[in-house]
Amino acid sequence: MSNMEIVAASPRPNSSEHDSVEVEIDINRNSETLCIAKSPLLHFWNLLGFFRRVFLYFSITILADQGYIEIPKVFRVFLQCFPLISLAIYTFRQYNSLRVIWKNKYGLLIFVGLLFSMVGDMLLSFEDGSYLFVGIGSLIRGIAWTMYTFAFQWKPFASRLLARSLLAAILFYYYLYVGGVQNAGLTIQIGGGFYMAALFTVQWRGWARISYYDLVSSRWYEFVGALGTSFLVVSEGIYFIDVFLRRLPGAIYGVQSTYYVAQLFIALSVVDGSSIEWPQDNEKEQAKLTRLKRSFSNPKAACKEFLKRIMDWLFN
Repeated sequence: MSNMEIVAASPRPNSSEHDSVEVEIDINRNSETLCIAKSPLLHFWNLLGFFRRVFLYFSITILADQGYIEIPKVFRVFLQCFPLISLAIYTFRQYNSLRVIWKNKYGLLIFVGLLFSMVGDMLLSFEDGSYLFVGIGSLIRGIAWTMYTFAFQWKPFASRLLARSLLAAILFYYYLYVGGVQNAGLTIQIGGGFYMAALFTVQWRGWARISYYDLVSSRWYEFVGALGTSFLVVSEGIYFIDVFLRRLPGAIYGVQSTYYVAQLFIALSVVDGSSIEWPQDNEKEQAKLTRLKRSFSNPKAACKEFLKRIMDWLFN
């Protein structure tokens, strides 16, 4: 049987307000898959494993902090890294093979950055009473931020945004230095400076490539990537204030929640030109696809369907 294609062109800067957002559906009735590209709602469907692991991490962490259960430190560390494993798998699945992702510079750098982030998280989670693991973990995570920076590339340069980011990095590092970094040793002082530079550089490059057209068009993947870098700065800011200045009550929840949002948004930025496969191996999956196709033309209905599936997963 022939293929059925539904294509709505993406809006151009001079197009009318009635133009629809860019959506592409390709249904092959001869195969056992439905491929849908460039829809943020549908990409979230493939991230349910990530949301499950985040929910599991916070649930167990809260129970352990309240004294209801006791869990080994190693188990908590690996539990903390499971969501990043899901994001790394999600990123890899956008390309389906090492050969394809190797040829895509952006996807490869984001994928490797996620892996470095995961290793850095493991080291930062171990507290030995010194700054050893903090220093090594921060170094590895700094490499991850550098990977993200090169993925975002260097054009356009955005010198004004660079000046603002540089000023913010200097002021924040000075605040940390006066508060406690000056007593942490020369290695931490120098390493902290480089880490701040890497952190605010990735935010600079993330937002430098965003234009007004990106905000009003279907190129949502670039915008969420930039938004993820801002969440990254917030997460790291809470963490270093908690480590070097003063202990913040419930800091771990603020750090991890903003950190997971940041990594999720950065991982979502790889979906440009990719597609997701939806299996049709049984009647239940086919019924889901039928409801999906009916609601796809109506964003409100699609959002309601997505929220309904989340609620069913949480409470059933």
